[in-house]
Amino acid sequence: MESHIIDYYNEMPHMVNVIDKMNEEFAQAQARIKQLELQLKKEKLKSAKMTAFKRPLCIDAEECDLEKFEESIRNKFLEWCDNDLSQYERLSYKLMGDYRVYITSSNEHSVIKFIINKLDECTHNQNPKWCEFFVLTILEAHGINETYAYWGAPMFEVENLLNDLSDCDFTLISVGSF
Repeated sequence: MESHIIDYYNEMPHMVNVIDKMNEEFAQAQARIKQLELQLKKEKLKSAKMTAFKRPLCIDAEECDLEKFEESIRNKFLEWCDNDLSQYERLSYKLMGDYRVYITSSNEHSVIKFIINKLDECTHNQNPKWCEFFVLTILEAHGINETYAYWGAPMFEVENLLNDLSDCDFTLISVGSF
């Protein structure tokens, strides 16, 4: 590139000003790209959190063996109810205890984690977060939560709990819209 006559009289060649201006524009473009990347990252995090609300497609397509799921849960409940589902109290205390330590525990003997894992298997591991959210919501709808009532564990019909779990449909109206 040839120099201009004006470059002879100026302290810096004319091209330096052009390059400086281009560098400024480039820095602005890089700053904007970083800003957009942060925005995209936030949106991806939001999207990842929302997957817990997306019901696995295999349930609606009837590709899941929900009867096998219900049978395995029934057998686990029978184990805790001394083979009599009307004797729900022992199961109720077990579920309450498992619920209280659910987040902090990696307990392999947790009935709640057993149910979640069986549902995840049944849904072909399409959405483990949904399975966890669904099971915990159904249990909470049946009174199983962190607070013990002063009179003891919650009273519920084991058959109703089994039906709600195996229907794979939210029973709470406020959660059903998700």
